[in-house]
Amino acid sequence: MSKVTKDEGGSAATEVDVGRRLMAFNWLTAGYAHRDWLGPWADLLDSRSRPSLRLLRRVSVMLLERHDLIHRFVRDPGRHAWLLEPHSRLVRMAEALGTAMLGGWVRGSLQRQEVALQNKVLGPQRRARSLQWAHTLKALPYPGGGGWAVPLTGQAAVVRLGVSCLVALPEAGSGAAERTAMRFPLGTVAPLRLSDAQRDEALALLHGASEDWGAAT
Repeated sequence: MSKVTKDEGGSAATEVDVGRRLMAFNWLTAGYAHRDWLGPWADLLDSRSRPSLRLLRRVSVMLLERHDLIHRFVRDPGRHAWLLEPHSRLVRMAEALGTAMLGGWVRGSLQRQEVALQNKVLGPQRRARSLQWAHTLKALPYPGGGGWAVPLTGQAAVVRLGVSCLVALPEAGSGAAERTAMRFPLGTVAPLRLSDAQRDEALALLHGASEDWGAAT
């Protein structure tokens, strides 16, 4: 009988865990969708009501059919393993992305009114972090044209921008973008077009050390 080393056992357990999370991401959409997407099912699926797996599956199929996702799913997350992260960590990632994406604005707009708006949107600590990203990254902080398609009206704009970036990262056709958008309130995602360089820098940031995902404190 062959022996399984500790490392092999850990690797197998990790693969099983990833498989389960991928299955949930693809087919149990109702288990993580924001209540805005759930319509009349929202109260029934409240976490405090402890919905049954049968109900989760039923509502998930409804969502997948409604958004034409039954035949579109992620087979292998590959470099998009961030798709399977829990919501709290995904928000931290979005915040880090949004902070980095505003680096060009912070670096290039130093008028008093612009700095005041930057502090309103980012806060002093995130503004400083954003400026650091502007000196480190070559593409992501610089949208070109008229800037990012997210109104900079308050601190919620940072996460909204980051979430919009997350949704723009996966390959088209896999349904990953639509499933990711469902994790946030309706209207959160703004359509973004990322260049290959911007996409690569965003993914590198997501794959970086956990302290780089946190941004503001």
